[in-house]
Amino acid sequence: MPIFRLSVVCKEVRAKALPRTASLFVTSPPKHVPKGGALALVLDRWVKNIQRKAAEECGSSSGTVYAQTFHSVLETFLDPLCELVHGYDFSAVLKIYAFAFAEEDAEAKACVVKWLRGEYRTKTEARRELGVNACIADDSWYDYLKLLAEFLTGAGYKRLGCNDR
Repeated sequence: MPIFRLSVVCKEVRAKALPRTASLFVTSPPKHVPKGGALALVLDRWVKNIQRKAAEECGSSSGTVYAQTFHSVLETFLDPLCELVHGYDFSAVLKIYAFAFAEEDAEAKACVVKWLRGEYRTKTEARRELGVNACIADDSWYDYLKLLAEFLTGAGYKRLGCNDR
């Protein structure tokens, strides 16, 4: 099982709060991936696994039955995350990524990665671009880091290692 290693890099400090939910960068991405780009590769791999599992369950990789099965497999994966603090919004963002991947919507995928990296400054900005009513902020970054660890474990990674640079 692969290990997903992250470095927490503080982008800015706001008022008296903790560093703004720092961007998460993979410390050892493949050579052809720019620094910080491996998160999208992990998400792509996760969606491909969901698609593969849905195709196996319904015996097809297209059509209405496949779409329903894909949605069902996706919901089954995301349901446990919804039970955690901020899990509903986190799951909604992952769902946006899954459908954007299936529809080859690079812009939506980039917005999801931006959200996961904590780069939205306001909830309004996140709502406008993604339709979610939350963004990772100073008071919630730790909860989202725990959600990311749970997601990665469910996606087949053995553990989440964090380094503070």
